[in-house]
Amino acid sequence: MQFTFGHEYSHYLCGHLKEAEVVSFSLRNKDRNVVIYNHELEFEADYFSLKNIIHNKKSFTKISHGAFSTLLYLHFVEECLEELHIRKFSISNTHPRARDRLSRLHDRLGEDSPLDDSMIEHMLNVSEQLMEIIKVTKKDQREDLFTFHGSVSMSNYVNRRIVDRVEN
Repeated sequence: MQFTFGHEYSHYLCGHLKEAEVVSFSLRNKDRNVVIYNHELEFEADYFSLKNIIHNKKSFTKISHGAFSTLLYLHFVEECLEELHIRKFSISNTHPRARDRLSRLHDRLGEDSPLDDSMIEHMLNVSEQLMEIIKVTKKDQREDLFTFHGSVSMSNYVNRRIVDRVEN
C-alpha cells in the first residue's frame, strides 16, 4: 500500500497532474472519472515513489520489496485474465503492463534495487510455473470453472441480481 500511495503522490510531486487526461466511464451504472497518464509518466511515478525515500534505508528496503511484490502479483493477475478470458477491470487499462513496470523500475533503480537480476528472473519463472498449473487445471476441468461464480455474483460483471447457477 505504501508503494501505491507513493506512486500516486509522485504523480503530484513530479507535476504530472497538468499532463493527465481525464476520461469518463461507467461502473455499476454510475459515471466515474479516471485520470490517465502517459505510460512514461507511470514509469516515472513508480521510480519516484521509491527514490523519494532512498535516504531512509530501512523504509526503502521494505517499501521497494513491496513494490516488486505488488508488480509481480499484478503481472500474474494480468496473465490469468488473458488465459481465462476474463474481462479486465476498466482501470487496469490505464497503466503499462505490470511486467514492463517491474523491469523498468528494476533497471532505473540500478544498484539501489533490492533485488538482483537472478531474483527477478526466479520470481517471473515461479509466476510462469503457477500459470502452467492453471492452464493444465483449466484444460482438465469444466470449461467455465474459473468464471463460474457459484453463490456469489461479482458486481463488476453483472448489473442486476441474477438467479444463482441458472444465469451464471
